[in-house]
Amino acid sequence: MNAEARYIQFPLFLIRGAFENREAVFSKLLKYGIYRRSTLFKNCAFYDVGRQLIYDLYNDNLGTKLKNCITALNSDIIGCDEDYRGFIGGEFNPTDEISELLAALRENSNFKMLAIEHYQMHLAFNSLNIKGNIENNLKVGKEIQRRIPEKEPMPMLSTKLVFDYRDNDKSEFEIAQLLAYMAIKSILGERPYFKTNKKIILSRMFGFANHSKTVGYETELFKKYATRYHIDRVLRELELSWHVKTYSDHMRGFFVSVGEKVCLNTLASVAEDSKRKNRIADLKKKKAEAKKRATTTTKGKQ
Repeated sequence: MNAEARYIQFPLFLIRGAFENREAVFSKLLKYGIYRRSTLFKNCAFYDVGRQLIYDLYNDNLGTKLKNCITALNSDIIGCDEDYRGFIGGEFNPTDEISELLAALRENSNFKMLAIEHYQMHLAFNSLNIKGNIENNLKVGKEIQRRIPEKEPMPMLSTKLVFDYRDNDKSEFEIAQLLAYMAIKSILGERPYFKTNKKIILSRMFGFANHSKTVGYETELFKKYATRYHIDRVLRELELSWHVKTYSDHMRGFFVSVGEKVCLNTLASVAEDSKRKNRIADLKKKKAEAKKRATTTTKGKQ
């Protein structure tokens, strides 16, 4: 968890509309990313779940459903320590309240599920070192989760970039750079390098997994970045400022990598080796076709 503590993951389709409504799009990216991270915390200590619930009850940080569940218990203990609010000797440890709450959770599966989800979201916020409304993030995250198509690309982005693009004004060209960067990252996945082309990058810049899904999508910005000049300008800037490397020489498409793990020399070697293999395969195919034609001609003469 620590290695990815400041990164969130989200479905590619969420970036659609980023040019037109940047703030709303990046707000959704963040909310879903927090929710997705919360689901990674599988084995939560039951006592800790109860302890967090009591703490958030005293600090008015529970959603409506959880508040209603606790109110329905009609407890003389839970949430009634108005003087110390669960603190004993400077430490938050309301043992009796937690004990009674855990008993209630064991008897009510829905209440237990809500409590665990709340705690998981709490852990997700902490792991990302950010704050927010747990109830709203959980609701939005679940709604998005239900809409994710099968085999949807799931790029990752640092929370630093998400906040920067959500909260600060950005030019169209700056937005295009980030979207192209995410497109390339979604193509690479866990691979250090990969061969791709401008059509695929363009499609993913606008939130589509592949070019076939863009049929009928004819916005002015999509058509603009479909032109060689504008897409090349974006890719060039990624190479100059975003640690992106590309290599192509007399070949269809190009090889791409991000970061410092793969140097340009390595990328060039991989591309040239791939090109040579393709030429060898093409040569074998031509020889096979020539042999077939020669055999057919010989048989015809007989």
